[in-house]
Amino acid sequence: MERYNEWWFTGKIRKELALPYKRYILSKIIESLKERQILLMAGLRRVGKTTLLYQTIEKLLENEEPNKILYFSFEDSTVSVKDVLGFYEKYILKNLLKKLVEFTFSLMKFNMQKIGP
Repeated sequence: MERYNEWWFTGKIRKELALPYKRYILSKIIESLKERQILLMAGLRRVGKTTLLYQTIEKLLENEEPNKILYFSFEDSTVSVKDVLGFYEKYILKNLLKKLVEFTFSLMKFNMQKIGP
């Protein structure tokens, strides 16, 4: 999983994955994300579907936390969809929950200090 989602650690996409040339369809893809629907990209091999996906992730990283973006290639036949979602739940969501608990305790501590004894 980590090899597909290096932005979890770096916060960005490598330039060779999200090439600088942007096709007109990229803006339509970005716009469609607001609808929170599944978007299907189909096409011949080597026409740029994966590049468009990485460019979309690059754009998402401008406003989203890196660990909210999960990428997986189904060409990797050694891992199932269940494994992918299990990994995401175990490592990514667990860390988010930990941060939320820490924030909640910090907030409670702040409020207690503000109120005083």
